[in-house]
Amino acid sequence: MWTLYGEMITRKDGLGHLLLSDVNNLLSKIAKDFPDVARVGSMGQSTQGRDMNYLELDVPGDSKDKPAILMTGATHARELISTSLNLYEMLKLIKKGLVDKD
Repeated sequence: MWTLYGEMITRKDGLGHLLLSDVNNLLSKIAKDFPDVARVGSMGQSTQGRDMNYLELDVPGDSKDKPAILMTGATHARELISTSLNLYEMLKLIKKGLVDKD
């Protein structure tokens, strides 16, 4: 499975960054493969009418005393690496099992 994710965060056409459609497909795939800990949502729409999606990672149970991390990406148009970095870090957290432990 992890090889598939590696293929999804790199493009075979030589483009040095992910397109919005790539990011949205990857978020959906993560949420589908890890439904107990991952959820995709939209925080609204851009001025161009596109959904601004997010991926929330959480573990079941009381979250009152759990630490939290907020990672943002694609804040500015030319900061392409920020989105890829966040996707990579989310996959690392899931793979290492950090989000499926209390």
